[in-house]
Amino acid sequence: MAVLVFIINAMRIQIMSLETADRKILVFLPQPAARSIVIRLGQHGYAAVAMSTIPDVFEALRANEFIFAVTTRPDITLLRNIRAIPVINLEIFFHAGPTDNGSVSGKNASTGKHS
Repeated sequence: MAVLVFIINAMRIQIMSLETADRKILVFLPQPAARSIVIRLGQHGYAAVAMSTIPDVFEALRANEFIFAVTTRPDITLLRNIRAIPVINLEIFFHAGPTDNGSVSGKNASTGKHS
């Protein structure tokens, strides 16, 4: 879960530069990976919501309640086509991203260690 430390640090930068009053973080990944990240973000005091389907994310982004999103490279354009929103690319911090079973696995881009 070292990748989450990097995401959390990146989010601190985003949050400090944006008004965050009642806004949440959208995590758009396969269900197991999204849940894992949302739980970890919650442990650090961030309100986050996991979404794994296009219809759900479409409705959520139209509501304008998210300050930014966390996803992988293939879905960045999809999210930004629904609404202009800052996006943290999970793959920048963690090479490999979600696995076939939806969990997050791979090598940390900063440390080179496998998780």
